[in-house]
Amino acid sequence: MSHASRTRSKQRRPIHLALLPWALALAMTSLSAQADSAWVTTATPAFMSPPPTLDCNWPAPEWEINDGYSSDFVFAPDCAPTSSIVPLDTNHPLHLVVTLQLRNLTQLQTFLQNVTQPGNPAYGRYLSHQQFQQTYAPTITQVLAVVEYLQQNGFRHIRVAPNFMLVSADGNAGEASKAFNTTMMEVTPPNGSSLPAFGNTTPAQVPSALGGIVESVLGLTEPYESAASNYHSPTPLPPGPISNYGYSPLDYASIYNANSVGPGKRTSVAIITAGDMTQTIRDLNTFTTNNRLPPVPAVAIPTGDAALGAGSAQDESQTIVGAAGGLDSLLFYTMSPQAGQPSYGDLIWAYNAAVADDFAKIIESSWQTWEPSAYSTGAQAADDLIFMAAQAQGQIFVAPIGETNRINWQIDSGNEFPPEPASSPYVVAIGGSQVTSNSAKQWAGETLWFETSTDTNPNSDVLDYWYAYAGYSLHEAVPAWQTAQVNTVVNGVFGQRPPTTQRYVPDLAFDAHMSIPGNWPVSAQGDTPGGPTNGARIIVGGVEQHLFNGTELAAAVFTGLFARIESAHGNALGLPTPQMYQNFAKDSSPLYTFGTSPSYFMSYFNYACGHPGWTACSGWGSLDIGKFNDYVTKYWGL
Repeated sequence: MSHASRTRSKQRRPIHLALLPWALALAMTSLSAQADSAWVTTATPAFMSPPPTLDCNWPAPEWEINDGYSSDFVFAPDCAPTSSIVPLDTNHPLHLVVTLQLRNLTQLQTFLQNVTQPGNPAYGRYLSHQQFQQTYAPTITQVLAVVEYLQQNGFRHIRVAPNFMLVSADGNAGEASKAFNTTMMEVTPPNGSSLPAFGNTTPAQVPSALGGIVESVLGLTEPYESAASNYHSPTPLPPGPISNYGYSPLDYASIYNANSVGPGKRTSVAIITAGDMTQTIRDLNTFTTNNRLPPVPAVAIPTGDAALGAGSAQDESQTIVGAAGGLDSLLFYTMSPQAGQPSYGDLIWAYNAAVADDFAKIIESSWQTWEPSAYSTGAQAADDLIFMAAQAQGQIFVAPIGETNRINWQIDSGNEFPPEPASSPYVVAIGGSQVTSNSAKQWAGETLWFETSTDTNPNSDVLDYWYAYAGYSLHEAVPAWQTAQVNTVVNGVFGQRPPTTQRYVPDLAFDAHMSIPGNWPVSAQGDTPGGPTNGARIIVGGVEQHLFNGTELAAAVFTGLFARIESAHGNALGLPTPQMYQNFAKDSSPLYTFGTSPSYFMSYFNYACGHPGWTACSGWGSLDIGKFNDYVTKYWGL
């Protein structure tokens, strides 16, 4: 990282409320939101609803818990008996993150469309961080009005994000109920239930003076435990040296024909992580030394106030650097979750930190959250504002669409909805494929990722299905640049034609498959498939001893490869999906199209994906990076 970049970081990050006493005093004397008697609803809906309800009235009226489930293209809430619902203790501690609305939103949406259209005066003219703040970010007066309101309602440890888009605070359920005009209830489920422990029973509201300022309130429900999308096998590695299996991360540059483009050494990449990155950075240095790559300046940037705890990001970092052949710098925006796994508040604060700093050109996040839960907490609406800010600044968010394994013939899981944030139209959504290569590590074929493994017990019908979630979002509307493709979607054997008004993912797909054994023996540990025999070989603790796979691998591969494209074109490309959809529809020459076998699980049970071009299962497929580099010059004009 350059000296100038380091200097800018020091200037932007340490913005705290204590540095602005004069502004706080002004806000407290000129804006008295507490005195306002009218309430305005935010983007945080009710998480729990009492009977009578539409979906929880059989066999007896029950409460709705709006995290929801999905099956056969149906969305419905979970249900809880009235006897299990009690008022939440008013002293129950809460950590809230209040997200603020952007200003001039219609103007911003027009700009985001124009900036990707060749011939438009705004084309390619992305905003600096300062320009975005001046025109679209919340003002200091607005953010301090929120701070004043939180203080008046007893909240403590108030923290303001550097770009004024977020305010966090600590309080309790009683203070939150009063401040946001809702009632907090607790679920006391039977043992083994996965229902959330508590939540708000009406949409979060704010006084009308804050109605044009506050977007959503995160933390009114039990913190949702997000998870990275990759599958880290708990079983032993395959027999023999690990070098006999999988790929070196460097191989992906060869497989996807990227070596002729040159390394990504002019491009900075960020990874959203959790915990201490000390060993991750040590292993990255070992990786670059072992593979004779230039060292990559790497720094961990904590995004929370608590101790970091254990953490690791060897998988993403080594894959990205290997596929890129080198980077300008690698930034780890690392969370310090207080509840084991990150909450929605932890995630959005980390996302926003990478945008507020405005250093990294590409930001990769492997953290997937269930879209119904993201919506019902207000996180989805809040995330989109952060991703819009990133796009305006020319930054690119990349996310995997997730994958699953289900036991005991969970066929309906094929109709599962893709996760957030990949479903956002402001994010490049990456799905999984199964790539094959020749002895020279060159592309030889690619298919939609789908694998099964079977219990060897002849009396058992237990199966594991491994595949990438693909399909349409429940809540994100289809962006204009994807409409033509969405209108071509054909459903599979079961179910009705999905709606054509929603965003579909993935946009592209890269290698994710694991080559899991076709069967496994019953063991004392339960029905567990054998360890994967494919994926990227990763150094952990100084030794190459791990196989990285799943759509998280696919997203990391794309991130590294696209860093080469950005470096080759002066980091002038912003979010590439609008241009990709427009141009690939008329010229598919840089695409590796996937096989069309009709036997794939997703093709059969979800969508008819056995045709060339864009599909609802694998997007456009993958990229020949060498051809795509020339393609960008031809069609992007950059």
